[in-house]
Amino acid sequence: MTESRDINSLFGDLMFKYNGFSVLGEYANKTTTDGSAAIIDTSGALLESFYTGTGMNFQMGYLLKNNWEFAVRYTSIVPETVTQNSELAQYTLCISKYVVGHSLKVQSDFTLSQQEGSDEQFIFRLQVEMAF
Repeated sequence: MTESRDINSLFGDLMFKYNGFSVLGEYANKTTTDGSAAIIDTSGALLESFYTGTGMNFQMGYLLKNNWEFAVRYTSIVPETVTQNSELAQYTLCISKYVVGHSLKVQSDFTLSQQEGSDEQFIFRLQVEMAF
């Protein structure tokens, strides 16, 4: 932005694993100290803004003994109204196969993405990860 702002950020996360079961939770909140994440002209038009608001991510999964993992994830982003950014919610189903521990794995997920003011989107992702 062309004008400086002081930003307060709060982040927290939690990870719990037990006998193949896993839970992940993440929270983020970003605000400005003066409450203004945007520059608005005298007519009320938005000139500039940066992302402030709240984000959350939650995931639960289970790793089977044959190294297949299944998980579900929920993500929510709620921006401050003044930024004129849209709210976002995502619902994801995940599957992973650990071929050689964490050194070689194949992951895939299917997401329903709902963004305020837009049509629903379906997202498919396939990833192969190798570590040396």
